[in-house]
Amino acid sequence: MLGSLMIFADGEDGRKGFLLSPAQAGLAVLVVVVLVATALLPRWRGVHRGRAGRVPHPLVFGSLALAVHLGLWFVAGWPGVGARVLAVVAVVAVVGVWSRRSGWTQRHVVAGWSAGLLAAAAGAGLSPAYQPMSAAMAVASDVTVGVVALMLVVTAYRLARDNETAGAEQPAPSNRW
Repeated sequence: MLGSLMIFADGEDGRKGFLLSPAQAGLAVLVVVVLVATALLPRWRGVHRGRAGRVPHPLVFGSLALAVHLGLWFVAGWPGVGARVLAVVAVVAVVGVWSRRSGWTQRHVVAGWSAGLLAAAAGAGLSPAYQPMSAAMAVASDVTVGVVALMLVVTAYRLARDNETAGAEQPAPSNRW
């Protein structure tokens, strides 16, 4: 949201004549409010006890998610919309099955969400700049975005790994409120 506001605050150069309609603004605000309200709801399920079954290593799962993100770049138009819908349905179904298994960890969650961040960082490098700039400045900007994204991903992955090892030393939580 902040990135979009910065582009709109830039004036005509950033938005290239686009004006947000009241319906579009209302839908954007409604989506944000619903997502925040959902995040604030109390958990309605107890502690998850995983079923038996195999799950891929978190980095394999993250690589697959990244491949899906990057692969969808090459399908344009309405076929692209269809491919994206099918990809989302497939990923939600697979994650729904895998996340119920005992081998699923926070590292899987970090790897899955990080795939989108890394794909966006790569996409930023392929997108034209908003303002004319030198080739050196464009490369420096793209490398900076990539390094920051990679640092965020590595830090989050390490924190998830450290939390898992720290949690393994403590007794399992109970199902009580």
